[in-house]
Amino acid sequence: MQQGIQLHNLEISGFKSFPDRSELAFDQGVTAIVGPNGCGKSNLVDAITWVLGEQSAKSLRGARMEDVIFSGSDGRKPTSAAEVKLLLKGVVSASNGNGNGHNVPVAVEHSDVSVVTQDTELAGVGTRDVVVSRRLYRSGESEYLIDGKVCRLRDVQDLLMDAGVGVKGYAVIEQGKIGQILSARAHDRRLLIEEAAGVTKYKSRRHAAELKLDAAQQNLVRVEDIVYEVQKQRNALKRQAAKARRYRRLRDELRKWEKVVFAHRYQLLGETVEAARLELTEARSREQVAADSLSQVETRQEQLRIKLAESETKVTSHRDTVHACDLDIKKRQQQIEFDKEQISNLNVTLQELRSEVSNLKLRQEPARIDLSERRKTVDLVRHERDQVAQQLSDVEVEDLGIRQAVEVKEKDVEACRSDVFSVINTATTLQHTLEHATNAQTRLLDELAKIDIENQDVKSETQQLSATHQTTVEARALVQKDLGTVLEAYGKCQRELSTLCEQHSVLLEKANTSDRDIATFAARLQSLEELSAARTGYIDGARFILSQKSETIPHFGSVADYVNVAPEYECAVEACLGNLLQYVVVSRHVHATEWLEYIRKEKAGRCGFLVVDDLPVETEQSENITPAELLSVESVVKVEGPYASAIREAIRVVAGRVAIANTPEQAITVAGQTSQQIVTLSGDIFSGSRLVCGGGQTEALGILATKREVKELQSKLLTMRSQAEVITTELQTLNHVQVDLESKIAGFEGDQRKHEKSLLEYDLQLGTLGNESSRLQRKQDLLNVELQKAEEEQQSIKIRQGEVQESLEQIGLKKRKADECLTLAQQDLFQAKTEIEVLRQRLAESKASYAALTERSAATETDVQRLEELVIDLEVRLAAQTEAVERAEARCESLHSGIESAEKELAREVEKFDLLRSAVKSGSDEVLELRHDFSGLDETIRTSRSELDEIRDKVGQFKVSCATAEADLSHLSNSCLEATQLDLDTVVAEVAQLKSDGAIQPDIDTAETHDDFEEEADFSDTEVIDDSVDANLHLDRESSESASKPRPLTADEMLVRMRSKIDRLGAVNMMAIDQFDELETRHAFLTSQQQDLLDSIAATTTAIKKINKTTKERFQEAFEAINTHFQSTFSTLFGGGRAGLVLLDEADVLESGVDIIAQPPGKRLQSVQLLSGGEKAMCAMALMFAIFKYKPSPFCLLDEIDAPLDDANIGRFIDMLRGMQDHTQFILITHNRKTMEIANRLYGVTMEEPGVSKLISMQVN
Repeated sequence: MQQGIQLHNLEISGFKSFPDRSELAFDQGVTAIVGPNGCGKSNLVDAITWVLGEQSAKSLRGARMEDVIFSGSDGRKPTSAAEVKLLLKGVVSASNGNGNGHNVPVAVEHSDVSVVTQDTELAGVGTRDVVVSRRLYRSGESEYLIDGKVCRLRDVQDLLMDAGVGVKGYAVIEQGKIGQILSARAHDRRLLIEEAAGVTKYKSRRHAAELKLDAAQQNLVRVEDIVYEVQKQRNALKRQAAKARRYRRLRDELRKWEKVVFAHRYQLLGETVEAARLELTEARSREQVAADSLSQVETRQEQLRIKLAESETKVTSHRDTVHACDLDIKKRQQQIEFDKEQISNLNVTLQELRSEVSNLKLRQEPARIDLSERRKTVDLVRHERDQVAQQLSDVEVEDLGIRQAVEVKEKDVEACRSDVFSVINTATTLQHTLEHATNAQTRLLDELAKIDIENQDVKSETQQLSATHQTTVEARALVQKDLGTVLEAYGKCQRELSTLCEQHSVLLEKANTSDRDIATFAARLQSLEELSAARTGYIDGARFILSQKSETIPHFGSVADYVNVAPEYECAVEACLGNLLQYVVVSRHVHATEWLEYIRKEKAGRCGFLVVDDLPVETEQSENITPAELLSVESVVKVEGPYASAIREAIRVVAGRVAIANTPEQAITVAGQTSQQIVTLSGDIFSGSRLVCGGGQTEALGILATKREVKELQSKLLTMRSQAEVITTELQTLNHVQVDLESKIAGFEGDQRKHEKSLLEYDLQLGTLGNESSRLQRKQDLLNVELQKAEEEQQSIKIRQGEVQESLEQIGLKKRKADECLTLAQQDLFQAKTEIEVLRQRLAESKASYAALTERSAATETDVQRLEELVIDLEVRLAAQTEAVERAEARCESLHSGIESAEKELAREVEKFDLLRSAVKSGSDEVLELRHDFSGLDETIRTSRSELDEIRDKVGQFKVSCATAEADLSHLSNSCLEATQLDLDTVVAEVAQLKSDGAIQPDIDTAETHDDFEEEADFSDTEVIDDSVDANLHLDRESSESASKPRPLTADEMLVRMRSKIDRLGAVNMMAIDQFDELETRHAFLTSQQQDLLDSIAATTTAIKKINKTTKERFQEAFEAINTHFQSTFSTLFGGGRAGLVLLDEADVLESGVDIIAQPPGKRLQSVQLLSGGEKAMCAMALMFAIFKYKPSPFCLLDEIDAPLDDANIGRFIDMLRGMQDHTQFILITHNRKTMEIANRLYGVTMEEPGVSKLISMQVN
């Protein structure tokens, strides 16, 4: 029991009328929330119930869940999400078992059914603080959080389960819930006691256990069906696995002889490659000799080529030198001409420079004289400027003294002006005071007149109140009489509704039973349909073909698809027809042949076909007369469909000589008297008086039985579903009637509430009239007091007016003196300002003279600077021109000497040129001689190369032969690797080892005979041996026995024999071994699953019984204790009387509803529905307090439940709260002052801004 839980803190953001973040802290005692109607108090209760997991938007007073998000107001936009956080202290938590010591809230996942009793203890149990949060976004997404981590709603419910603080608990009593407790159905009223008894978790677990039990039973049915079919498939795969193992042994033997063949071929190819390599070596020797001879001739040719190249290079070098010398001679001649032209130009330039030097010397002396005169003028202007600056300084000092005197006079004027203003303000204040007194006197006269009028109104209202009181008392009596009539009709409808609910429960149980049966049959039908669609009972070939959908080779299903047999003849017909039922129906023999080729190619097994559309073959019909006491197969088989005639003909061919007997005794008697085979209903076959065959292959159903059961299940499901629809219709009818009754009851409840509201309004009106009478008396007293105060105030105002008038006369004299002083100060100030204007004119004239002199001095100094720069420039230019004349004269001398030396060098170059020309002519003659010798060697080389090419062609042929042999060897290596997954060297080594071990015998006739007998032994227990294979094996044995001596066989012949044996095996399903092992594992797994389901069903049934026992004991204990407390709290609240709780069905404590009976003081015992509105509220409070006494909730929210109580009952209500606040934390929403007085903390909810709620907190004590 989580009594340590405390509601510590509530944080709201964006929820309903709280758009801003608001926080409430709750004390241990009582916290009260007050405020005017419509301000949003109940939204706080809605926030708590919402964060605890409320899923009904209607319970939150909304049309849909998104209505809890703040939807905006005139001044605010809607918020995008709502969030509420609730801090709970003292929540029981346990160690999470991971060894880190962290505690987590107890939130057990009830995936497995378990029974927890009061003695169960958690290891490491402690308490901690938990923050439960819930968020809702406008997009519809929502989430729950515990300590900031996302969780499920189930985790929040488990956290607070059986603590009374859940959504459906008794800790939250909202507006209207008091009425709901009394007007609710008896079964709904029971939920409160179950929450207090702590059995909610047991009911939840019982429901989960029942769901698990139903699921386990349905799974058991399906598992059993699958086990039957797996057993049948297991037998078929067992035969295929034996055949696959035989194939694997032959395949290993084949690989051994393949290795022997590869080793032999490898030896032959190796010898061929060795011979080709010897021939290639000899040809390469001859090639080398011819190549050496050719190399020597080519070496001589190369020496001549080098010598010829050197001669040609030497001649080319001489020619280049001659050409370069010719260019140098021409270049020197051009340079001499250019230097002579430069000398002529320099002479003209010297004449121009000498003339410019003479001009510069003439301009230099006048510039120096002008500069000296300008410097004297600058000195005079500077002296005059200094004198004017001294005069300007004297005028500025005099101006500063006069300005200081003006400032003093201005301050005197301002002081006089301030005195004048002060006097004026004082006079104005007194004048206003006098006016206010006059106005107050006028107002008092008006108030005195109003007080007289109000006195007359009070007397008139008192007379009207007396008349209204009498009318209200009469109207209340009429409403009380109408309320009694409504309560009587309400009780009658309530009894009819109770009867209707019992009928509804019976029909609902029938509907649930029908749904479970339908689910069971549907699961069985689905399993059979899946098995039928997979053709599980068919042989491999038939199943393979029937699963194919081919447009080129059509088929029309199997023979069994068109055959119907009565259930009692199914075993007999299947025994008679055998594999004919699995034959595939085709239209032509061509299609049958194509299908046979297809399954032979795919190695899918054997299959039979029934051809229906070809021309019928006339066959002789032997007359088979069935004994009178027996039945023929044709008489019990019903064939339907478009191919019925062909199928009947096939049945006549297969089972024409078979009759059906009802009993084994009858079959034994008739079998000795006829040549026909006799089949019993159980499928046993009697042939003559001595042969009997029978028994069963598997536990699975036959093909006809499966088909028949599918049809029966489909028929049953249709019938059961129609019955379920009838029950559903009846339930809907009862629901409509129930809704009508509930609407009537709701109407009566509305009338009841309306009359109770009217009574309450009349009571309130009578109370209001009494209060109004008291108010009028208090108002009369207040008017008398106000009249006396007004007269006293009027006398005081007259005295104040006289005092103000005397003060005004004195202020007038002070004002005249201040005006005279201000006039004198203003005259002195004007005279001082006149003197300042004269000085300002003198100062401006001095500044103008100083500026003109300053400007003149600057201009003169600029002229001096310009002349100095001109003189310096003339001197620089003169020096530069003098230097240029000197350089031109030196250049002319240098050019004259260069021309003389160049003419001497030119004569030497001409001599050298003549010598080089003679050397070039001799080199050209030598080159012609070398080219003649080179041409002779070239012919010799061509002859040697033709001989070498002939030798190389022979070498190429030998290379091709060698490469061909090596390619054959490589191909053999690849073939060996592909066939044996081993390289040739490994294969040769293995063959050598086998020869040394004697494992390779050239004669294998004896081993062949042994293998054939082994093959027969492997297939002795099967029915899939091919007749042609058996015949071939028999002929092989005869030929081997007839031979006088066994003939040795080569490795290639052994290879052919092994391949022949493998071919005779036919199609082999190599996956059958793995499939059989897998199916065997699956069979074992399904068997264990079947047993697990049986154990789970037994354990779940036991757990449900334990849960029912624990629930019953706890509920009885809680019911008796709460009933006792209810009688006590009822007497306390009503001041007497008695009340009690009654079980409607004491025989069924687990599901019985709870009714309430009450007898207030002075009234007879009656149903709670017949009580008045106030009595109902008090009765419901008594029940809630009784539950709290049995199991106090950690906290309780009461939303204006004290509204219908009068002052006397309010006192009792408060006393009971005080007695319980030591164990429970109370949060009250109330308008009653007495209820507010017991609060430790008071919160006010206001709505200053329309549509937006705000909180105000106050600590009371």
